[in-house]
Amino acid sequence: MVEIFSDRMEITNPGIPLVDTSRFLDSPPKSRNESVASMMQRIGVCEKLTETPSLMKTEKRQIL
Repeated sequence: MVEIFSDRMEITNPGIPLVDTSRFLDSPPKSRNESVASMMQRIGVCEKLTETPSLMKTEKRQIL
């Protein structure tokens, strides 16, 4: 879900993680929606299908 506020944008997913939480550090990342992840990679929002979109990283740095 994407919620847009006057001072921020929040992206949340109410579903359970695809990887067991006890295995977060030693399991390869997985995408919940390969189509969306692939599109974000093609338009240059992120370099890898499993990374945080670059725009979000940039905006977070500007806010902090």
